[in-house]
Amino acid sequence: MPSMALLSPCLCLSFIVQFSDAAFLRTLKPPSPDSVIVVGKPATGKSLRNSSNVTSVGDNSSVVQPASVIQKKPISLHGKAPGGALAVAPKNNSSWGVADNTSSAKPAIVVKNDLVNFHAKSNVNGTWGSGVVYFLFMVHDKIEHVDIWNKFFKSAPHGSWKVLVHCKDPAGCARNGVFTNNAGYMQVPTTPTWYCHDLVTAMVQLLTGALSLHAARVGANEKFVFLSESTLPIKPFSEVHSSLLLDDNSDFCLFPADQWGSATVDGSLVKLIKHHQWVVLSRSHAEMLVRDWVPVNGNSEWRIWLKSGAWQGQHRVVTPHSFYYPAQANTCTDEYAFMATIFGALEPMSGARYLPGFGGGHIDMNTHASQGRCRTWSYWNYNWDPAATAVGSEIANDFYGSKISCYPNCQARPAEMEKLSAGSLHALRRSPFLFARKFSPTIWMPGYERIVFDA
Repeated sequence: MPSMALLSPCLCLSFIVQFSDAAFLRTLKPPSPDSVIVVGKPATGKSLRNSSNVTSVGDNSSVVQPASVIQKKPISLHGKAPGGALAVAPKNNSSWGVADNTSSAKPAIVVKNDLVNFHAKSNVNGTWGSGVVYFLFMVHDKIEHVDIWNKFFKSAPHGSWKVLVHCKDPAGCARNGVFTNNAGYMQVPTTPTWYCHDLVTAMVQLLTGALSLHAARVGANEKFVFLSESTLPIKPFSEVHSSLLLDDNSDFCLFPADQWGSATVDGSLVKLIKHHQWVVLSRSHAEMLVRDWVPVNGNSEWRIWLKSGAWQGQHRVVTPHSFYYPAQANTCTDEYAFMATIFGALEPMSGARYLPGFGGGHIDMNTHASQGRCRTWSYWNYNWDPAATAVGSEIANDFYGSKISCYPNCQARPAEMEKLSAGSLHALRRSPFLFARKFSPTIWMPGYERIVFDA
């Protein structure tokens, strides 16, 4: 494998990838309603507060080395099962107290790709942002198309990036050489996951490991990017790195408001905002999530914060069962938890909310379109996101050169790309997105590297 050039010490980029494909996860059942999941190695029934207990790992090396495993010391509120296995705590977990402070393809709908300002533009001038990007992968037992990722990092300056990986099947990752064959890729301890029920706790495990590295110099920005194993970059490293580090805001891609949850709490209407799982967090928001997140319990309960408006200075929490969800919305924790933990459920107020640290401007509390800063392209429905639909339309209408699993509407899962012509690759490359998913493990796209990395 080619050696991997690394970024200068003042630049560091790390990506987090989260595996959300559910086929193998459906065989696992959530714990009974009488228990709270205390995920371990170590187990913890409260929150992953003690990032100082994670061993620091040095800079990426240009030489293939054995995997670096970020281990967290056993800190357990309710006890740790032998061998670091899943521990189960009584349902009355004291940590719930609040701290003081593929459907078949349909005829394609043609959408003109002229949406210049819908999402934030990527930085195409090639200037380097100052800081580190953490690429955080959640996978089953391998990273699909890892050879492409390695070529992506090959052009990166020393010290500008970090890669951390959470393996659902760590033995499978070892068998597939995820860490021995890919220089600089670091492993975090495996945390039990359940599709839809709780993928967030494993994502917090990745954040805990990444935060412990302290890879950026004092005052430099850091961004923490969650990625699935079916995700690939659609811009060169220099453009991805500089775009993400232009500011210190976090990036959330919000679903239309008619998919949000709603509740009346203490006489006030609040909205539980639904977002795509593939968020990009600033360091301060990553630290907040690690500090405040408590794993989902057997009743599918987790903490939704109320922080602003009527609760300014008097924070409290409620559970997902307090909310009404529209018929077209699911209740998957990973599509609500990041906004709900960092910003809390929001009162609509005048219909526009401005949140410090939220990338993409104000939140329109009534819009039926996607909003925020969407960094990862995925395709669900032609009505939701004009920028995503423009790309999906070009791929779907390329009948002879490209193939996509569903269009114009996808049901349980987003569209999977099975074949991409040069024209479709150019559509992805010139879009406002930095990454895209889902790429099929067997996808045919012979022009990818030339169009994406060399353009």
